[in-house]
Amino acid sequence: MSTVMTRKFDHAESAALIKQLRALFKHWQLSPAQQLAVLALGGSTDAVQTDIDWPSDLTGEHLMRAGHLLAIHASLRTLFPANPELAYSWMQTTNNAFEGATPLAMIETSGMAGLLTIRAYLNRALGS
Repeated sequence: MSTVMTRKFDHAESAALIKQLRALFKHWQLSPAQQLAVLALGGSTDAVQTDIDWPSDLTGEHLMRAGHLLAIHASLRTLFPANPELAYSWMQTTNNAFEGATPLAMIETSGMAGLLTIRAYLNRALGS
């Protein structure tokens, strides 16, 4: 399911992708610490931090994670077309399929494996 990035994004493409991710994270109501975790950006997870320090360009694993996050978002919008609130809250809603954890917690604790688990679950729900 994972694809290998064969080219680097230029600065304008990275900036556009970061803008999309910021909007997505706002919809999903992710804290700065959660944003850092899902993108594996490292950095401070200070509880009072209100925003993260975005790199000027996303590369490698960050691009793969971004792609999976946007695919998860697209799957949720497809599954819940008439209910965007449900699509946006799904990531922070406990799910028996994940032993009562939230999809977000799966990603935070399992990293890329968690992202792939969530994406595979949604693909199955879509019949893909």
